[in-house]
Amino acid sequence: MYNATLEAALKYAELGYKVFPCKPGEKKPLRSGWQESATCDPSKLEDMFSTPGLNIGWAVPENMMVLDIDQKAGIDGFSSLEALEKRYGSLQQGPNQETPSGGNHLVFSLPEGVTVPNSAGKIGQGLDIRSSGGYIVVAPSIVNGKEYQWGNDAPWRVKTPPAPPWLIDLAIHGKKASPIASAVFGQGERNSGLASIAGSMRKRGMSQGAIYAALIEENKTRCAPPLSESEVRVIAESIAGYAPSSEITPARQVSDWREAIEAAEGPDQVVEVCRLMSGDGLLSATAKESLL
Repeated sequence: MYNATLEAALKYAELGYKVFPCKPGEKKPLRSGWQESATCDPSKLEDMFSTPGLNIGWAVPENMMVLDIDQKAGIDGFSSLEALEKRYGSLQQGPNQETPSGGNHLVFSLPEGVTVPNSAGKIGQGLDIRSSGGYIVVAPSIVNGKEYQWGNDAPWRVKTPPAPPWLIDLAIHGKKASPIASAVFGQGERNSGLASIAGSMRKRGMSQGAIYAALIEENKTRCAPPLSESEVRVIAESIAGYAPSSEITPARQVSDWREAIEAAEGPDQVVEVCRLMSGDGLLSATAKESLL
């Protein structure tokens, strides 16, 4: 007898996603302890899903997050998301699952070492976050007679985009996220703007690599025109020098640049760092001469 659920479970496993059985027609795990039973092991999955008609739970990996958009009982998560995107910027397209209620699951990757909490409505009405320690029900599961569907945006068809820093910030802090997340940086503001974002991330304990990866994405969409990758790297290296709990103000950012100059290897790198700073207004010509 053909078992569509088992076939799908094995397909998720091939992608490295741990899955587990949920009750037929429900979102609840079939058994307690799903965190321990979720697996990619084909032999275990064949045993777990031997009975046709079970639903599938997908344990969200540590390096991913899912934005769960609800559309039910007078709750319009799409309107909430539209307002956030108008303020902060559009989300990149990636895996997108339609839920039985008419909502969506949007899947994003997280920078190395970054985690966000599971939450419901924290970032906006009808917007839930599912991350490590949480799960979502996935296709071809059926709830209330309707099926979960990936369509053309299935995780085996499209790449998983990185979560933008503003979404990570909201997922961690909720509606009290830093207003810097909504800014667009022009010439004279780019270095200080990205440094402010980096400072916020560093205070939360994000590593230099995670900060750099996030700033690269922000630089592409928020800086007009974008800085070079070398400029972004200097910002990440500079801010990562602070302890995670440090309060990083614009004045301290300039001090951080001085440390970057002192750490430069050879006069060419010193000149390059000074050029970047004076070019975006963070270092005056007089100050640059004193450092050189």
